[in-house]
Amino acid sequence: MRPVKDSSAIGNALRQKTRIKTALSLLLVFLPIVPLRAWNVKGVCYDADWEDRSAWYGTAKSENQLRHLHDLGVNSISFTPFSEQEDVNRPEILFRETLDPGMENDIIFAKRLGMTVILKPHIWSRQFGDGSGNWNGTIRMNSEEDWKSWFDQYERMICHFAGIAQRLHVDMFVVGLEYEKATRGRGREWRKIIQSVRAIYTGPLTYAAHGLDEADGISFWDALDMIGVNAYFALSQNENPSLDELKLSWSSYRTNLAILSRRNNNKMILITEVGYSSVRGTAQRPYEWFAKGSQVDEQQQSDCYEAMFSTLKDLPWLKGLFIWKYKISVTPAERSREPSEAFFVFQGKPAESVVHRYFSTP
Repeated sequence: MRPVKDSSAIGNALRQKTRIKTALSLLLVFLPIVPLRAWNVKGVCYDADWEDRSAWYGTAKSENQLRHLHDLGVNSISFTPFSEQEDVNRPEILFRETLDPGMENDIIFAKRLGMTVILKPHIWSRQFGDGSGNWNGTIRMNSEEDWKSWFDQYERMICHFAGIAQRLHVDMFVVGLEYEKATRGRGREWRKIIQSVRAIYTGPLTYAAHGLDEADGISFWDALDMIGVNAYFALSQNENPSLDELKLSWSSYRTNLAILSRRNNNKMILITEVGYSSVRGTAQRPYEWFAKGSQVDEQQQSDCYEAMFSTLKDLPWLKGLFIWKYKISVTPAERSREPSEAFFVFQGKPAESVVHRYFSTP
């Protein structure tokens, strides 16, 4: 049987929680939205441990990780609140009415450290992990009636998070990401969503396109403040390419990104996600969630980051980038070699020194 806590202790704890919440609310008044200058975004996508609550948002461990990121030269944090769509072919979208309080505390703490913050809501579906091959880009309705319902529900969801972004003085808001089938030929629907978001949130907006194919086909970049691209570009057909080959591939993508900017009235580009796993073959398939038993190759991960950073220096059309990803559950002294998403992290690996070198350079 669980012991009953002393009622006076509960009352004291509740009063303390109220005082902390009031203090955080007052602090927000003095945390304005920070203008994002050219190439000043040196960011990471920040993720909690869904199985270990000691490594959740708002914990002491999370604050320590945010301090460490600040010391690495990171100056912007991307937070991801999730909503759920059970079936990629049905329009129902479920979302929480409140932001996770730990995430809210981390947003405030990151801004206190002098870092900017972006909010990038994701839709998640159980079908993304069931082996069916589904992901954001396969969300597709079977009728125009269902598409109308999906966009109506999506607008309610994204406007809800836009209100949270405004209240917390978030520095940038992402209205969507990688919805390839939902952006193709549907500029009118997205313009309506963007207009609704702007009525709520006063900071800069972007959309995170899935690579150059989706980015080239989007017709509503003019309604946004910058072009967002998730840059999981294949860098080689070889399993173990040289650094020079990786640099050559990134040079080609740099040219295509510059063309994308010019085609859209020289609009600035933000790489909203880019990342490499510490696995042999990540240069071929940087988007892949490698499974247990994959051959660990921390040098290839490091080389991919070196090629990217050295190629993207001093570009007038590039706002910056966010690395996918950094997890609260991995301390700087640990080396995360577990399968799936943990392969993506760079902390405790040779890639961390590459990130530090480039992010700490003015």
